[in-house]
Amino acid sequence: MAVDPSIYPKSVVYNGTTWSATTTGGPLNGRYMHEGAEQEHRSGDDLYPQAVFITNRSLRVFVTLSDVKQVLVPGVSSSLVMTLTTKAGTAVLTFSTMIFVGANGNQPRGIPGEVELAFVHQSADGQTVPIT
Repeated sequence: MAVDPSIYPKSVVYNGTTWSATTTGGPLNGRYMHEGAEQEHRSGDDLYPQAVFITNRSLRVFVTLSDVKQVLVPGVSSSLVMTLTTKAGTAVLTFSTMIFVGANGNQPRGIPGEVELAFVHQSADGQTVPIT
C-alpha cells in the first residue's frame, strides 16, 4: 500500500513557538503514542480474554524538525497544537498539558540534520483525555 504524501504536518505550535514547513523548522514530521498497558481477564480454560482493561495510560508526542534553534527548556508545560494538511483541507490536533522532555539531535555528514523534540502529557485530574 502506498503512503499518501498529501497528508502531512503543516505547523506545530508549542509555548508561543511556531515551527512550519515553510519557515522555522523546515520539513516537519509528527507522531504520537496514546497508549496503555492491557490487563486481560481470563478464567478456566479460556483461549481468549473475556475482558481487557487498559491501565497506566500515557501520551507522548514527537516532533522532528530539519532546522531548529533550541528555544525550549525541559520541564516547560504548554498545550501543543499540530495542524495537518489533508486532502480535504486541514485538520488540527490539540494535545493538552504537554511537558517538554528534551531534544535528540543528529547531523550526518553531507546531508541535512534533524532534531526530534519529545513531549509527555501531565494530567491535572488523571482522567481527562488529552487529545482533541
